[in-house]
Amino acid sequence: MALVVLAGCGKSGPELAEVAGKVALDGKPVAGAKVVFQPQDGGSTSSAITNDDGYYELYFGVNQPGAMPGKHRVSITTGRPSSSEEFAQGITYPERVPPKYNDE
Repeated sequence: MALVVLAGCGKSGPELAEVAGKVALDGKPVAGAKVVFQPQDGGSTSSAITNDDGYYELYFGVNQPGAMPGKHRVSITTGRPSSSEEFAQGITYPERVPPKYNDE
């Protein structure tokens, strides 16, 4: 599993750092993964969905790229519905990210 973090600053609201990276497993990109950064000292999460190349950019809000600076618990999951129809039907997929990468 690989993550890359780039720092920057936000424009309004809480101070934000730009965060982008790539999720890979066994050297291959993980497409459609949900990446969530949860601040350890409290605050709102930032999240993203990886593209076909495993690349993501975190968003704090709908139009606010970035995450609150500081230490975060990062989780990466893949077993979610890919559309609102699948969600309504309760369709899920097997988790592709081994649990050991989300333990700590």
